Amino acid sequence: RTSCPNAKQLRKKYPYRVIEALWYSGEEETSYLSELHIIGYDKLGLVKEVTEVVLSNQRVNLQGISFHSLKNDFIGDVKVFVKDDKALEVLIHELLKIKGVDKVQKFN
Repeated sequence: RTSCPNAKQLRKKYPYRVIEALWYSGEEETSYLSELHIIGYDKLGLVKEVTEVVLSNQRVNLQGISFHSLKNDFIGDVKVFVKDDKALEVLIHELLKIKGVDKVQKFN
């Protein structure tokens, strides 16, 4: 503790040996893997836009992504770890805002 007399003395004599610490509260945030299936019109930069939307969401962690083009259309699979259903719904809503994305379905 910073109020400890020994800690105060240590800070004065050896400040390079002192490291600020945060205590773990014991509450672990859980997340689950979810897969999204995305369908739409293929355009230049689409994968970049999808990736940016996923990475900008603080409650989602990207696990994997793959896209396939079929003439002018695309099919994409995005695997993410999400903290809760609300975070997944927000992500789906944001993905649907991307021009060219017609449909986003969740698999689990």
